[in-house]
Amino acid sequence: MKINRLQIHNLASLLDADIDFSRPPLRDAGLFAITGDTGAGKSTILDALCLGLYDKTARLSNESTQKVDFNGDNVRLNDPRHLLRRGTGIGWVKVDFMAIDGAHYRALWQVTRARKKPNGKLQAPTHALYLMPQEQLVSDGKLETKKTIERLVGLNFEQFTRAVMLAQNEFSAFLRAQGDERAVLLERLSGTQKYSVVGQRVYSGYKAKLNDVEAFKASMDAVDILDEQQLQELNEQQHQYIEQQQQCQKRREQVAKHLQWFAAEQQLQHEIADLQQRIQTTSNSLERLEPRVREAQRVKQCWQIEDNLTSTARLQQRLAQQQTRQEELTRSDAKSVWQHGEQQQQLAQQQLRHAQQQYAQRKEKLNAAVALDVKIAQKKEVLAAKRSEFEQTSAQQLQLTQQSQNLAAQVDESNRRLDEYTTQLESQPWLAELVKNWSHYHHLWQRINSYDATYKEKNEQLQASNNELSKLDQSLATLNEENTTFQQSIQALEQQIVSLQPQPEAFSATELQRQLGTWQQALERFQQWHSSNRQLVTVRHQQQSLHAELEQKQQQLHEASQHHSVLEQQLSHARQAYEQVKLRASEQITHLRTQLKSGEPCMVCGSEHHPFAENDDNNHAFAALLADFEQAYATAQKNLDQHYTKRHVLQTEIQLAQQQIDNVSATEQQLKSQLQQLAQQLEPFIQGKPLDELSDQDFTKPIADIQQQYQQLEQLEQQLVKLRSELKVQQHNSGELQGQLQRGEQRRQQLQLQTQRLAYELETEQQQCQQSIAELREHFSEAPWWQDSLHQLAKLWQQLVEQKQQFEQLQNEYARAQQQTTQLNQQRDQIFTKLESLQSQQQKLAEQLQMQEQEITHLLTERSTLIAHGQDPKAQLEELEESIEKAQQTLDTQQAACQQQQRRYEQEQSEYQHLVKNCSQLQQDIEELKKAFDVWYQDYRAFDEALTIEQIKNLLTQDKQQVQAVLTEHATLEQTQVRFQAQLEHSESRLQQLVKSRPDKNLTELEAQKRQLDEQFDDSQQALTLLGARLENHRQNAERLAEQGEQLKDLQQQLATWTTLNSALGDAQGKRLRNLVQSQTLAILLGYANQHLHALSKRYRLTRITGTLDIAIIDHDMADEQRSVNTLSGGESFLVSLALALGLASLSSNKVKIESLFIDEGFGTLDSETLSIAMDALDNLQAQGRKVGVISHIPQLTERVATQVKVRKRPGGYSVVECE
Repeated sequence: MKINRLQIHNLASLLDADIDFSRPPLRDAGLFAITGDTGAGKSTILDALCLGLYDKTARLSNESTQKVDFNGDNVRLNDPRHLLRRGTGIGWVKVDFMAIDGAHYRALWQVTRARKKPNGKLQAPTHALYLMPQEQLVSDGKLETKKTIERLVGLNFEQFTRAVMLAQNEFSAFLRAQGDERAVLLERLSGTQKYSVVGQRVYSGYKAKLNDVEAFKASMDAVDILDEQQLQELNEQQHQYIEQQQQCQKRREQVAKHLQWFAAEQQLQHEIADLQQRIQTTSNSLERLEPRVREAQRVKQCWQIEDNLTSTARLQQRLAQQQTRQEELTRSDAKSVWQHGEQQQQLAQQQLRHAQQQYAQRKEKLNAAVALDVKIAQKKEVLAAKRSEFEQTSAQQLQLTQQSQNLAAQVDESNRRLDEYTTQLESQPWLAELVKNWSHYHHLWQRINSYDATYKEKNEQLQASNNELSKLDQSLATLNEENTTFQQSIQALEQQIVSLQPQPEAFSATELQRQLGTWQQALERFQQWHSSNRQLVTVRHQQQSLHAELEQKQQQLHEASQHHSVLEQQLSHARQAYEQVKLRASEQITHLRTQLKSGEPCMVCGSEHHPFAENDDNNHAFAALLADFEQAYATAQKNLDQHYTKRHVLQTEIQLAQQQIDNVSATEQQLKSQLQQLAQQLEPFIQGKPLDELSDQDFTKPIADIQQQYQQLEQLEQQLVKLRSELKVQQHNSGELQGQLQRGEQRRQQLQLQTQRLAYELETEQQQCQQSIAELREHFSEAPWWQDSLHQLAKLWQQLVEQKQQFEQLQNEYARAQQQTTQLNQQRDQIFTKLESLQSQQQKLAEQLQMQEQEITHLLTERSTLIAHGQDPKAQLEELEESIEKAQQTLDTQQAACQQQQRRYEQEQSEYQHLVKNCSQLQQDIEELKKAFDVWYQDYRAFDEALTIEQIKNLLTQDKQQVQAVLTEHATLEQTQVRFQAQLEHSESRLQQLVKSRPDKNLTELEAQKRQLDEQFDDSQQALTLLGARLENHRQNAERLAEQGEQLKDLQQQLATWTTLNSALGDAQGKRLRNLVQSQTLAILLGYANQHLHALSKRYRLTRITGTLDIAIIDHDMADEQRSVNTLSGGESFLVSLALALGLASLSSNKVKIESLFIDEGFGTLDSETLSIAMDALDNLQAQGRKVGVISHIPQLTERVATQVKVRKRPGGYSVVECE
């Protein structure tokens, strides 16, 4: 992975910056420095790098939910949008990098305000990835882009910050740390905090599983079951209640059977009245419908001749239409129109030949004239272009002459300014020295300013730490006294709780609840036993009644089946007789009789005497006979239909009765089983007494006694709960107090370390400050502003900065004046060259203009010999071609019209002949239809003499659906009347049979007896329910205890596993697993670090002291002596810290090759000798093929690094970035 380019816009103090590592000078440098004043924006470059790749920075990576105001927007403290430059509407970072797959990509991070205005609302940042160099979009979603970059780079954010931005200064603190502090630092540096969490979760899992086992045991103790004696008593009580309920049920069945008789009698009376009303209603409907039925039958007879009348009318209409068309064709003028069209066609042919002759005579001259016009136009265009070009060159020549004069004046002014700048620069030699080595002197003054600014503050911090340490000691003593008081209070509460615990021989609340529930269940089952016994008596009476009714229905069905065959034979004989008579009286036979002649044999029987054909009275006799046979057939069919209806009703009633018997039998068995079960469940409560002799009071009294005992026990339990709550509060307060003691002790240790650190820093900074003053005195003691006072030198710094900026500005203006003079001289030489070229070009253009004018004159003379001046030959050619085209179109039109007129004449002749034939055929068809109608009409009038032809037509206009609906309705009413009559007879028969079995008691007595039996049955059923509930509760509790025993074994096995894990890895703070993992991490880290340390310095090797997290140094120059890391000098400590940082980078990057490294800390406190060692180490790093960037303002370091990225402050609060 390699960084190629970094571009920044409006980020913190950086307005615009472009750092290209793929171009000189950074491309050719393995080691470069990022330099600049404090606050200029050096670290912002690393922030931008992290933002472009991972949408967050190392400095703002801590999780924080606290929000602050940011130019009118509430954003979190760790929001990277804080880096957007104030007063701007948009900011972005572009990072070009080479991924592990060898391809080049560009990551773009951008944040804007609404409408990109400085006062707009802050928008959410965007993050996108492009494939370079074609800038093809790879992804533009924040989450998708982050995952893609992590895959392409091979590192996540934490790994990137450890592998690319070396944490050398943190490892310096790591070397000085002790015990748990070193484990915490290593955990944070290596990103392995999750193992502490795992250790804590192992401990939490162990505690949770232990609590589960204890809670499960307590729940098992709360489950109560019956002993053998109690179980036997309950079963005996249940058996007694079941017997009582069965006896009560038998009596209930008898009463229910008698009550059912009264209900059946009332139901049959209602059925008979209803059927009589329906039969009367149906008869009235048939009488009202009779006239409409007769009319519908006449319409149905007329439907036979409807097609004949419709066809006759349709053919007559067609005949009239064709005769009218025949007259129209006789009057047609098609022939005269056709002859006139032939004459117009001949005239058009003559006009076309004349136009073609005119075109052939003038075509050649006109084409030649057109070609000459084209040449003349081209020549005129060239002439106009040459004239325009000549005028442009003249204008350019005048303009260049004026520019030459202006440049001469500017060169004189620029030379004068150069002389003034030279005089000013040579007048202040000490300022030139300051600007030349500005970074070095800047660093020296920074030491002076820093010491002057921070001395008082750090001294006050040291005094405050000592005061806080004294107060903390007093507070810890007070907390220890409070802790002792809490422990005494906890012991007193525990003793009081033990004294209030119930005695072992007393019933527990769970046992009393169980007994109460058992007696309440017994009461419910006793009441249920009484109810079920009453129901059983009613069901048995109902069953007897249904059996008697079923036998009666089966006997009626048997009799109906025997009568069915007789009715079928009668219907068959009636159908055959009716069909024979109908055949003899049919329309065809009647028609054949009219054709028989006296003395000629009949074609059917051969007789020469034909009485039916000669006597019309015989026809009327046949019609009367046919009506009689039809009435006999209808009567037989009606009798059979009524019989079918009666059989169907009987079969349905038998099925319903059988189904009712089955249902009642099933209910009886269910009630018997229920009574037996309830009696068994009530046996433990009745103590051998019959269930009939018990009442609800035998169960309610024990229930009241148990409730009183439970209330007393509950009051005692409330006192215990209150005391336990107080004990828990005291224990919680004691735990918090112990936590405060622990935190106070930790704070005491921190304050001691802080006091030592502040004293050491004050002493070190004072020494560095004196060294800086001595070095400045060597160079600037002769300057007019020099003073030996530290405070005065600190105040002079801002004045020197302003003078330095003015001096640099003067140098920049001098350089720009030199560059401007050179550019002006070059521009003046270029103008002289252009003037000479323009003069030569003008002379050539004048000669070309004269030649073009001569050629145009020659072409105009040649054109005048072909056509008169001012005439357009092309237009004349178009007129001749247009006259030929119009003549051809006229001829085509006349030919098409003549052909169409001829086809029309021929079609009309053919149509006339066809109409003559069709009219003759239609007349014949109409005559045949009229003859057929006359035959049908004469035959039908034999039955209905009053029917006229007009009446027939009127009848045929009626709606067929309405006619058919009337006939259907009539048939339906007849069938309905027959069915109602059969049902009426059947209901009357059932009522007669029912009256024979009337009960002895009346309805009121039976209902009172039924209520009494129901109450007894419900009481027994309730008692059985209670007993059953107690027995079922005992069974369920026994099964539950068996299942819970198996579950307890599983929980105990799981607890054993968690106990093993906790003893090996877990504790409340996660220290055990953390220290174990960090020991392994430290061993791996030291392996990587020793590889880098060998490349930096072959003298030392790092090793871990066995069983601890302490690090020792093996000195090869001292016979491999092992000594503490605290004995290392400043330079040696830097080398070891750098090696550890590089080792962490190798550990984090794993197999990813990192070619770009940045170091942002650790150089400010090094002396000259140590700094020299550090620079040698950095040179070794770049020799390994890595590009190393060092962020520092140390002059000695920047002097040894030739390639630098300088971050310079500018007035206005922004900085610029320059690569040198």
